[in-house]
Amino acid sequence: MTQALTKAISLFQDKLFDDAQKECALALTEDPKNYDAHILMAALKSREAELDTAAHHLELAVSMDPNRTDARFNLGKVYRESERYDEAVNLLEKVTDEWPDRTDAWVELGKTYEKYGYIKETISAFEKAMQLGEAGYKFWHALGTAYLNNANYEQANTALQKAVDLEPSFAPSWVNLAITLENQSQIHESIEIYQALLNLESDYHEAAFRNALALLTTGALNNGWSAYAKRHTWPRSRTSHGQCDAPFWSGESITDKSLLIWTEQGPGDEILLGSMIPDMIQKCENITIGCSDRLAPLFSRSFPDCRVVVRNENDLPQNKICHVDVQASLTELGKNLRPTLESFSDCRPYLKVEKERSNTLRAKYSNNNSERPIIGISWRSDNEVAGRHKSTQLAEWNDLISAIDADFVSLQYGETEKERKALEGLGGRHLISDPDINPMTDMDAFAHQVAAMDLVISTSNTTVHVAGALGHEVWTLVPEGTGRPWYWFLDRNDCLWYPSMRLYRQPQAGDWVTPLSAAQLDLAQWMQNWSTHRQT
Repeated sequence: MTQALTKAISLFQDKLFDDAQKECALALTEDPKNYDAHILMAALKSREAELDTAAHHLELAVSMDPNRTDARFNLGKVYRESERYDEAVNLLEKVTDEWPDRTDAWVELGKTYEKYGYIKETISAFEKAMQLGEAGYKFWHALGTAYLNNANYEQANTALQKAVDLEPSFAPSWVNLAITLENQSQIHESIEIYQALLNLESDYHEAAFRNALALLTTGALNNGWSAYAKRHTWPRSRTSHGQCDAPFWSGESITDKSLLIWTEQGPGDEILLGSMIPDMIQKCENITIGCSDRLAPLFSRSFPDCRVVVRNENDLPQNKICHVDVQASLTELGKNLRPTLESFSDCRPYLKVEKERSNTLRAKYSNNNSERPIIGISWRSDNEVAGRHKSTQLAEWNDLISAIDADFVSLQYGETEKERKALEGLGGRHLISDPDINPMTDMDAFAHQVAAMDLVISTSNTTVHVAGALGHEVWTLVPEGTGRPWYWFLDRNDCLWYPSMRLYRQPQAGDWVTPLSAAQLDLAQWMQNWSTHRQT
């Protein structure tokens, strides 16, 4: 070992990292193939989050001595931290083969699986570490979180309880425990945890976000809207706050003033909360609506007396919103317009389509045969956070769509050809798919397609919001747990936002058989009623 490297190691141990790096660099200048110097330099660079440089030194070390498991283990960690998950998994799987009794190897592999989205593999790796005696609070937090993400709520509860018992001050474990309790239908206990965390740390954004949604879910709307109004201060939230100087509407009379209403979040939320715009039209004659480009044509037709402008993401067009007296986000209208569950009594359909366009689509799908109803279905959600919890497999719909004599149309956005062909290959019904309509780019055309249906059945996604806002009969399959949107509230079969909607709820997370079976039973009666109505 060179004098420079010996000095570098001593300085590193004394936590004099800058001086250690200088001596380590000198050691590498003297001997570019010094294995130990590369290992030390990698550790120093990792401390400074210079991960590419750290990986470079570890790669050189591994190339010098491929049999050193410790170097490959450290390289796998750096790959994970660099989001090079393929390389990290390949390395760490081999490391656990060579170190089957090392808990840190299994924990690191589990963390990498988690980042890669391999939830079941994550759990398997963490459980292996647990069997080897890993028992720190961070480990129990990681294991509980993996169980939570895989909807294993009982196991998640147990693991996260251990985490908070070992370290009561570690707030992320409390948040995940509260989320787990929500998924176990103990939402009021969850709210107690969120509010206790906020009492200790009032600006804890994750707890504030979850608390607001939980309050709204339970129907405590006044408190829920107030809590949610702070969302623009949360790091993950993207809103249009701060782009217009006008004061926010707080319920006062604005008959003689101009109002800017801007939407936020995805198209489903825009449509849902857009149901409050008719209320505002009764209060103000001069309204500008800033919405996404996908919804602008629909909103322009539906609100002809309002000026509709397009916002890019959450950026409002400054040249078109400068001279307004008052502003409001759609969400913030809720506190004044929907303060209680009883205040939804005036909700009415509000989206408008051109009847002739929908009739043309109807004739196209039925091949001008009016003997059968046309039923649209949609079976998954692409929501980044909760989409997999809100989604079904098309094959799970086979019994329902085979139960009656109807023309079934796919209203599912995104690529569906493989799923539809697989269904037909299993002897399932052919689903009509219209290549001319893409709801991802043309929501107006999609609304006309939905309006051509006699009935819509769908998981909780944008499709049901379009149907509900059109006033079309729609049956919505509502997930339990993580995927349940707050606006369906709790234990209701009706929908306060859309009077034409019926809700079919999972009794527990992951159980799609129950709501699909209930919808299938009701569909038989619906078919009889449709036939009777058509004949009369």
